[in-house]
Amino acid sequence: MINSRQNILTIGVISLFLTVIKVDSSSAQLADSQQINWNNNATSLRGRLDQDFTFTCSSSGRVGSIWGTDIYTDDSSICSAAVHAGLITARDGGAVTIRIRPGEDAYAGTNRNGVRSGNYGRWSGSFIFVNSIGSPVSTEPVIPPLEWSDTATGLRGRLDQDFTFSCPSSGRVGSVWGTNTYTDDSSICSAAVHAGLITARDGGVVTIRIRPGEDAYAGTNRNGVRSSNYGSWSGSFIFLR
Repeated sequence: MINSRQNILTIGVISLFLTVIKVDSSSAQLADSQQINWNNNATSLRGRLDQDFTFTCSSSGRVGSIWGTDIYTDDSSICSAAVHAGLITARDGGAVTIRIRPGEDAYAGTNRNGVRSGNYGRWSGSFIFVNSIGSPVSTEPVIPPLEWSDTATGLRGRLDQDFTFSCPSSGRVGSVWGTNTYTDDSSICSAAVHAGLITARDGGVVTIRIRPGEDAYAGTNRNGVRSSNYGSWSGSFIFLR
């Protein structure tokens, strides 16, 4: 693309979740049905996919760091994540069962049951909690938040996959190229305003579908947002209505 576009900050969607630098810690070897402390995480079990492990968290625990919601990075404190999931309390502790899962591209943080989990980007291993009959423990789906500068370049190549995001209120409209089909370095939230799905004042939830690049993108003026023309580009997205 031309130089004027090279100066635009286009943070890939996946990288927006990278809020802290994380390292593996408290990763002592764990065995099924053992009592663990509130520093223990599941990194030593990484790769043992879809295997379940039951642990007992001690009482009078001190909540530690966790990342994710319903599915947690494997370096999250297991016991703290169990409090976040509503399965135990830090005061009483208790038994919980985790299932080892592969890494995810992104983890969305939430505030639940007095525990704040963090956002994070790509990580190499995960775990979830399962109940007594082996079903995953989960609550409502988590919709990752965007900044108004965020784009879909980090999702390029994941063709025909859908992703739902939340655009915050009081947004500042950024650069957009295309109409109906947008270049993947367009501001997702700004393109949603152009498409008439949300407003910059109120924000809202939008769903995009990743599409291949186009030979040309036509700009238009819609809903107070001016999108630009552009030629060949490597990736695109559309909105699902």
